[in-house]
Amino acid sequence: MMTSYVIQQLGSMLNPKINQKLLEQRLKEFCCSRDTQLEDFIHNKAIAYEAKGFSRIFIILDTATSKENEMPKIAAFFALAITATNYDNISRSRKEKVLGSKPGRNTFKAFPGILIAQLARDDRYESEYIDGESLLRECEHYIELGRQYLGGRNIYLDCKKMLIKTYTKNGYRLLSDSSTPDGYYKMYKVLPENEIT
Repeated sequence: MMTSYVIQQLGSMLNPKINQKLLEQRLKEFCCSRDTQLEDFIHNKAIAYEAKGFSRIFIILDTATSKENEMPKIAAFFALAITATNYDNISRSRKEKVLGSKPGRNTFKAFPGILIAQLARDDRYESEYIDGESLLRECEHYIELGRQYLGGRNIYLDCKKMLIKTYTKNGYRLLSDSSTPDGYYKMYKVLPENEIT
């Protein structure tokens, strides 16, 4: 199936040239029954998080089915944020895997990285339109762009147990074997070192 979409950063859409009521309507239309926290985020928090700089939200717009002069529907979205992950309860061996040969790593209580804060596809779009792995690759593409200017090697995310296999297949590892009180597992990925030429 041939799909057509564009990715727009939500901040670029928060301007007088774009119908803000229609944008809010599109955000409210997003449906994710698998994880109502994701749905609540895009319905009620996305614009505030973007405006206040808490995260950067990227919207995947369905250009295949949109009519001329109509705002496309939101097929998926992801949000990226800077984070500092707490290492207090992480074993020494796992800390070594995450931080590598970083000088002083055993004294670190926390370490910075990029957080994939949100990642979701609308229920009305099948994986043939954009599957989870493709969505993750799009997400990592923007992380790599930011990394060119800011450095950093670690990506973090929280996921439900049923998604651990998917993320593991894509190079992510569990940071801790136990879940958070709300049932999420913390995972990480260490990106390769940038070659300096």
